[in-house]
Amino acid sequence: MKLSFCVTTTTSASTWRTCRRCATGGWGNCKLPHVIPGYFVTIEADECLRLLGEGSIGRVAWASSRGLQVLPVSYTLVGNAVVFTIAEGTVLDELTQPVDVAFEVDDLDVSTSTGWSVMAQGRTAPFAGDPDALRSLPWVPGHNDVPVAVELGFLAGRSVSAETH
Repeated sequence: MKLSFCVTTTTSASTWRTCRRCATGGWGNCKLPHVIPGYFVTIEADECLRLLGEGSIGRVAWASSRGLQVLPVSYTLVGNAVVFTIAEGTVLDELTQPVDVAFEVDDLDVSTSTGWSVMAQGRTAPFAGDPDALRSLPWVPGHNDVPVAVELGFLAGRSVSAETH
């Protein structure tokens, strides 16, 4: 399979698709593989970590006492941990105890049929790091003042491009 990487040059639009952020100059040195349309490509772990670090909204999934949950959270990456804040008394409050979770972030562009997705797995714990790392959290209203960390144990990602007609 032929691969192309977005850097400072582009290739023929009839052969290659470029991710939306590369096309608009949003990611100066994107390292996402861009493939002949119609293929999925695995994203390496270091690139998955970089993409997690550039995101701000993700989804946390776990088997809660109320059944399976998948909820959006605003987050930041601190070292090798995804960190977000929660409000006491909500279903997310369960995550202050050690819980195995999956965490997902993506960037999909329906107009160009391109995108990527990163999935991480880890275990939750109270965040004991530098409180300044949480300055940008949360951007949703409410009293989300309990920081939770997900220490990453597994990372996987895919870059996708649809077939052209």
